[in-house]
Amino acid sequence: GFEINAKTLPRLFLIAPSFTDVVKQIAKYVAIGVDLRLFEYQTVENEKGERGLICKELDFGQPPEPPRIMSLSDKAKHFEDAKVRKLWESVITELPTKQGIEVKAVSGLSVTLWYKGKRFMWMGPRKRWFSANVLSTAGGWAGLENITTRKEWDRFFNTKIKKYLDYLNASVGQ
Repeated sequence: GFEINAKTLPRLFLIAPSFTDVVKQIAKYVAIGVDLRLFEYQTVENEKGERGLICKELDFGQPPEPPRIMSLSDKAKHFEDAKVRKLWESVITELPTKQGIEVKAVSGLSVTLWYKGKRFMWMGPRKRWFSANVLSTAGGWAGLENITTRKEWDRFFNTKIKKYLDYLNASVGQ
C-alpha cells in the first residue's frame, strides 16, 4: 500500500500558460516549506488535428539570503572611542531595565527602540559618537542628535525621549 511520510515536504505543481514575475518572486519564498514546481505549457496541434501539450519547467531561483543582523555587542565594536562605547553599552542596558523600553538590533549598525509595542526611536554607533533620533509629538522625527557624553545623553533623554514616552503613556490611556 501507499504510505505517507510526515517528514517529506508537500509537493505542489502549478501549471499555467505563463506566470507573472510577481508569482515567480513569491514562489521563491513558498518553496522554502513546499516542494514547489512551476510549469508553463503551450498547446500544439499536428496536421491530423491531434492536440497536445508541451510543458517546460521554470527555474524561479532561490530567495535572497536574509540580512545578517549584528548583535548589540558587535555594533558596540564599531566605536573607536572607549568612553563613548561604554556610554552606548550603559544606555542600551539601562533603557530596558529602568524605562521598559525594548532595544532591537536591526540590519546595519542601528538599533530601534520600542515602547509598549511602538517603535519610537533609533540609535546608531559612529566611530566617536552615537546618533539618536526620536519621534516628535507633533509628528515626524524630532531631529538627529550626536551624543558623546553622559551629560548630552541625559539632556536628550529628558528633553526628547521622556517627552515622547509621556505622550505615548497619555495616548494609551485614551
